[in-house]
Amino acid sequence: MDQVQAILQGHDGQSGGEVSSGGDAKRKRVDPYLEARLRRLYGVNIPRWERYLRLLVWFGRDSIVSDEEVAAGTAAKFVANGRNCIVARHHDTFYACVNRWQNSELSFCAETGRWLSVEHDETFDPITGQPTLSSGEPLTVLQVEVRDRGSGREVFLNQPFAESITNWSNWHGFFLLKFGQSIYYNKNVLELVKECLPVSASLGIISFFLTYTVCLLLGLAKAARHGTKFDLTSSAVVLVGYSIPGFVLGILLLVLFGPGDGRIVEVIPLAGLNSAEVPGYAGWSAWQKLLDYAHHLIAPVLCLCIGNFATMTMLTKNSVLDQIHQQYVITARAKGLSERKILFKHILRNALIPLITGFPSAFLGMFFAGSLLIEKVFSLNGLGLLSYEAVINRDFPIVLGSLFIFTILGLIGQLLTDLSYVIVDPRISFEESQG
Repeated sequence: MDQVQAILQGHDGQSGGEVSSGGDAKRKRVDPYLEARLRRLYGVNIPRWERYLRLLVWFGRDSIVSDEEVAAGTAAKFVANGRNCIVARHHDTFYACVNRWQNSELSFCAETGRWLSVEHDETFDPITGQPTLSSGEPLTVLQVEVRDRGSGREVFLNQPFAESITNWSNWHGFFLLKFGQSIYYNKNVLELVKECLPVSASLGIISFFLTYTVCLLLGLAKAARHGTKFDLTSSAVVLVGYSIPGFVLGILLLVLFGPGDGRIVEVIPLAGLNSAEVPGYAGWSAWQKLLDYAHHLIAPVLCLCIGNFATMTMLTKNSVLDQIHQQYVITARAKGLSERKILFKHILRNALIPLITGFPSAFLGMFFAGSLLIEKVFSLNGLGLLSYEAVINRDFPIVLGSLFIFTILGLIGQLLTDLSYVIVDPRISFEESQG
């Protein structure tokens, strides 16, 4: 809550630390009504042990309002179970109903104990939900129950157990991809991840497969022509590329080929993955949009791949050279097999084993960590930039959600690596050896 208060008061992350340690006496504290809503929104109104269990899987009905948020004789609008909900307090009795008129303003009349619809000029009995002045569709009255909690009384929807256990909003936990609400952006963490995922997926997946494809072919060619001019020249080129940081190359490309006064020619877009801001983009054909998408990806993907070409190429070459002098290669040549068939059918499969080992780390590195600076240079809102800004802003729900996603993808990558071993090398088996 100290971090939330610091954000609401307009302070940065550093001043948030001051608030948490006591802060300045002159600073205004967040309004108690707003603080009560924030405590419920971010889940700090529940016991600490329940908060930890919610990180895994947890079933529990959340309160839709607290008595601190609705004073006697007033009403407030909330979203409960995906529906607009009005909660009113008449003395110490709480009433709740679903607003059928989504865009109308409803209030509660304390004198009459009735709902008032300004737009339709109707009043509604809080018990029956029937209009009293003119005909119209009645409100759906919801049954509520009030429980005492440490922060005061909490109002819950009184649902039957069978209905509550099948209600998706009553289930919580990271394993259900429910990461909570972002403190800094005030949005659902999963929605933020969905917004950033296309950028990271485009950069990571394309860069990953492009790097491995190019490096495998180049490494094979270098091994087959070991010691020739082609081998020496290609080694010099990839080592020069290895020495250039990707973000530096990105800045250089934007200066020379991007929009700006110092450009040689403008061929690189400044930001984004498409030209959606261009008038008439919606009317473009699918082929035009695909070409535009590839046009925006060329520079970021090149910057991501340039530093990985040298490592993967030299690793492939050395792995192939280790296999060339093995006994099975000599036997294959003695049988009269062509060099091309020996290289691709026999040597390559054995040379792939050390390369497969680095699949998970290489994929995650390009998908997330490796794209952070590239996303910053090319103004791309990806998961790497989102996670970095979450750490800077101390947005813990995003940090924990991102860490969970990265961990799961890492485990999946490791599983795929183990399965790849079996596909590449038939000698490897997961079955328990006998004897």
